[in-house]
Amino acid sequence: MRKRQACRWIVATLLAGCWLCNGKEPNFCGTVALPSWGATVTYGGRSLPGRLPRRVRERRRQAPDGSADGEARRLTSQITKAGSASELLSLLDKPVENAKLFNGFHMSAAWTTLARFKKRRQFRKADARSPVWAKLSVRLHKMLQDDLLPPRVAANVFYSVGKLYDEVDMHMMQVLPKLCKAVRAKTGGMNAQQISNCMLAAVSLQDASPEVLDAVPALAKRIPDKVEEMIPQALSNCLWAAANLQDASPEVLDAVPALAKRIPDKVEEMIPQALSNCLWAAAKLQDASPEVLDAVPALAKRIPDKVEEMNPQDLSNNLWAAANLQDASPEVLDAVPALAKRIPDLVEEMIPQHLSNCLWAAANLQDASPEVLDAVPALARRIPDKVEEMKPQELSNCLWAAANLQDASPEVLDAVPALAKRIPDKVEEMIPQALSNCLWAAAKLQDASPEVLDAVPALAKRIPDKVEEMNPQDLSNNLWAAANLQDASPEVLDAVPALAKRIPDKVEEMNPQDLSNNLWAAANLQDASPEVLDAVPALAKRIPDLVEEMIPQHLSNCLWAAANLQDASPEVLDAVPALARRIPDKELQKPELVAKLQAKLDRRQH
Repeated sequence: MRKRQACRWIVATLLAGCWLCNGKEPNFCGTVALPSWGATVTYGGRSLPGRLPRRVRERRRQAPDGSADGEARRLTSQITKAGSASELLSLLDKPVENAKLFNGFHMSAAWTTLARFKKRRQFRKADARSPVWAKLSVRLHKMLQDDLLPPRVAANVFYSVGKLYDEVDMHMMQVLPKLCKAVRAKTGGMNAQQISNCMLAAVSLQDASPEVLDAVPALAKRIPDKVEEMIPQALSNCLWAAANLQDASPEVLDAVPALAKRIPDKVEEMIPQALSNCLWAAAKLQDASPEVLDAVPALAKRIPDKVEEMNPQDLSNNLWAAANLQDASPEVLDAVPALAKRIPDLVEEMIPQHLSNCLWAAANLQDASPEVLDAVPALARRIPDKVEEMKPQELSNCLWAAANLQDASPEVLDAVPALAKRIPDKVEEMIPQALSNCLWAAAKLQDASPEVLDAVPALAKRIPDKVEEMNPQDLSNNLWAAANLQDASPEVLDAVPALAKRIPDKVEEMNPQDLSNNLWAAANLQDASPEVLDAVPALAKRIPDLVEEMIPQHLSNCLWAAANLQDASPEVLDAVPALARRIPDKELQKPELVAKLQAKLDRRQH
């Protein structure tokens, strides 16, 4: 027995000696797994605890960091295992104020876990009112002040704040600028995923604090160096973020070429949402960074393989993007048939914006990809159920699309009565372009769907309030529509005086079609609304400058209008010589009319 005890003592002493000679003082930061302090030996098939020398036992008892480390690790475990946001916030109430315990790892874990609850829709209004947010904010502010957040933690917290800011903005307003500065300063130490997450956060937070945008150039500068390491989702997120940040922070465009070049290598691994976000971003970025078009063919080729997995938003975004990219990258049309075929299966799940975007895209794609028309009947049937939820722009887009699709897909007319009925309730919220598009569409649809006329009085009444904000095309479309609607809906004439008064201020910006449409409309409206004649002199004066760009229809319309306006507004004759000189070049044979107008001009000049 004595011999066995002696053996145990010798083994324990040897182990303790090895530890004292070779072991380093552990770092009690609470972020890494630490070695066990107790030695265990196996003897005779049983595990028995070793006995350390008294000097070692005393050092262990006197080391407060050891217990602190255990407490730190327990806190980390409790944070990550919290079952709800309220449970986690309650857990943090005391520890967050303990500077010796609550470190950067806890800060990161707390924020990311809370953001995860928000993503899962497990974040309640009561959670946002917790007093712990103020304490968490104070602790974060102090850690930022003392530069205690490494790059990974800064990125994680920034991303999570982006997810939660709407709920906790009052607590984060003061600390957000410091967090942005930390992110900007630490981009060099961030990996590809962290940079991607920070870009997403910048999109969410760009309106919350000006300092957010200060971090974007540094992030964008790092992206080209990291694209090779990026997973498909990170590439997609970065491109999507660039599209959303390009106006506020143009430096983000420096990252686009590298992203666009890398994306084709990763499309096979992309989930439907990533494909959709990339194509949408390409449509948004094509003017500012044409290099983005390098990614489009590969995306378009891959999309048909994934349409069955796409949700309504993916389908809507892709079709909208295809409509916007068709001229710059015709390869995008390869995706359209599969998208159009899938849309009818998901229209019941579409929100108003999806329906509106799809119908608008179909109208714009019908010539280049007629297969898109397969989606129209289902969209048209669903729209009436959603008009009450539609925003003004969505109503306008749908009515405009219906006007453009009526010949190729008459089923679209099923949506018109409900749209027309809803528009009067929304005219006060409509921007000038929406008003213009609606009135133009009403003029186009009046024969096929007379119910559209129900929207005209409200539109005509609202237009005068918005003419100062209208661009030349809006003015032109409105006056043209008024001319076409005057018999079926005389109320449209209420808009004419204000339009006619505004047109002279915009003639210098008008293109040939605008000039032609306005002069034609003036000729048709002069009897019912003589105020329209106020626009004629300025139009007639401008036409000679643009006759070289006019197509035959423009020339013909202008000449016809001049003939009909010559008595009421002789100034229109100023446009005749230039029109007459251009006519032979366009093979328009109206010599008698030209001669009469020329003679009238000669008499006027003498």
